[in-house]
Amino acid sequence: MEGKAEIQPDMRSVNGVSQLPTLPTEFGRGEALEIGRPESGAASRMLTASVVPLTIRDSESLAIIPPRFDQQFGGAGATGTSGQTTFGVFGLQVVPAITISGRYDSNVFFTPAIQGVRREDYATSVTPQLFVRDNGRYVSTLMQIGATGEYFTVHPGLSYVGFNGAVNFTFDNIVRRWVQGASLYVSNFTNYTPTPPSFLTAGSGAYSPLAEQGEAQLSIEDTYIRGFQLQRVNTLTNQSTIGGLYPVSSTTNLVAAYSYAFINFGRQYQSDFSPGLFDNVQHTGRIGLSHRLTAQDTILFQYAYNRDIFSSAGSGNFETHGGTVAWTRSYSPALRSTLSGGASLVNQEFAGGTQSNWVYTAAASLNWTRGLDSVTLTYSGGVYPSFVANAGPIFSNLVAATLTHRFRDNVVGGVGANYSSNKSIEDSSSQPGLNFESKTANAWVNYRLTQSTFLWLTYNWGLFSGNYADPNQTQIFARNEVILSLSQYWR
Repeated sequence: MEGKAEIQPDMRSVNGVSQLPTLPTEFGRGEALEIGRPESGAASRMLTASVVPLTIRDSESLAIIPPRFDQQFGGAGATGTSGQTTFGVFGLQVVPAITISGRYDSNVFFTPAIQGVRREDYATSVTPQLFVRDNGRYVSTLMQIGATGEYFTVHPGLSYVGFNGAVNFTFDNIVRRWVQGASLYVSNFTNYTPTPPSFLTAGSGAYSPLAEQGEAQLSIEDTYIRGFQLQRVNTLTNQSTIGGLYPVSSTTNLVAAYSYAFINFGRQYQSDFSPGLFDNVQHTGRIGLSHRLTAQDTILFQYAYNRDIFSSAGSGNFETHGGTVAWTRSYSPALRSTLSGGASLVNQEFAGGTQSNWVYTAAASLNWTRGLDSVTLTYSGGVYPSFVANAGPIFSNLVAATLTHRFRDNVVGGVGANYSSNKSIEDSSSQPGLNFESKTANAWVNYRLTQSTFLWLTYNWGLFSGNYADPNQTQIFARNEVILSLSQYWR
């Protein structure tokens, strides 16, 4: 349709599963805060936000520049006039959406078999959402809010209403009045759900507010999603971040960010399988220098500090001091890789004293994208908080792969897989260490019925094992899902 950009859903995933569309293409593919993405393809249950990656789109500086409407909507493709959109250079856009889903779930409690308990169920959900973008003269705003109502046929007592929301404010137009090329942003996301997911998009940290195209990244990850598949439990998660960039020279940037996050647990729905859960508060600060070596290569030197506090009367609290060197290489506009390595000093508190350990950290990714076709491979290994069974630090390894392909103009599909291994970092306490392993795989297809209506079919599989319920015994459980969803956007 002339004068309108074609809507396409964002093909991201939770638990390695491509989920319901979160934002039309005209908001900028790959640059949307993700919200309302269901734990299993049904309604939204866990906001694991990917707050707008602020990307370089011109060569005036190395600053992180949020794309304008004309770039977001495809330039001339949006209105027929390059550099303009239906909203002009500045404007407000509001897009409401709704998704209706039906699904079969083989294990709604996320537990091993329990005598006398039927774990399978059929659920129907409704997810209304609202996407707002205001590309103002001084402040750019991107916001999403949503709610989920889900009804269970076999276990109606599990029916619930959840909510989530995310917002990102970019103050570049203000700070650049004093410093050309500088950047400043503030963001927040929050979510309430009884079904927290185990994996997030390709297994990598979803939260990358300073992810630059062709630049090294200084990101603060969502540390609560590392493969743990918790049992059904009411969960409230929140993360707030402030970050910025200061250009030191034409090829070097000073980048810094601070994040405050927490996760709180409420009712557990299955008393026969109820591992101990610990509320957590996390403070994260990072500062680094990003230097562009060549037009294709960028290197980042980074220092990171984390402080984790648990609801376990001081036991398990820890802090980390870490250094990392990351190298980003752009081989072509379609192919990009990142490789990083470093070490962290972990200071852990426990009854009777404090213990310190050095651990090595690493991460790598390879991404190829051409239109809606993409292949992503990722690995990350580092120190994260354990809030199941034993409070304290764990070393988490996570490997993920996703593939997306456009079969026809109106048909897109994909497959994905995730693997994670989480183990407690050794301490001097007498408690058995946590050992948790998870594997997931999925396949999905999306059919565009009209310019703004989409039909989704998704299959999810997962296998989880660990000693999270009983420190001296390994529990194993599986989960299968089939989801059919219909989504509608209004422009």
